[in-house]
Amino acid sequence: MSSLIVHVMHEPEGLSFVLDGKIDASNAGNFRDAVSAALSGHPEEKIVFDCGKLVYISSLGLRELLRLRKAHKGTMNLVNVRHEVRSILEISGFSQIFDVSGGNN
Repeated sequence: MSSLIVHVMHEPEGLSFVLDGKIDASNAGNFRDAVSAALSGHPEEKIVFDCGKLVYISSLGLRELLRLRKAHKGTMNLVNVRHEVRSILEISGFSQIFDVSGGNN
């Protein structure tokens, strides 16, 4: 079982989620639930996923990101994306769906 920690921060410009670990089949549902719970009552806020500590995302994790993108009315950005995760996003075409900016890893 892989671990994922999702830190939620309420910022003046919107919600920020700091992702630490891996998103895979064992925790993709927990990821979705954590983000959805934080978004309830804030449907049009800007969302930023800080991926500086995210080391892997599986196809199920990508599916949950896409589901969140379709359901959310505000902007959604992925920042500090590590090289390993950026490669997955590019191969899957998700770098065309999301605003992705990289970190130095």
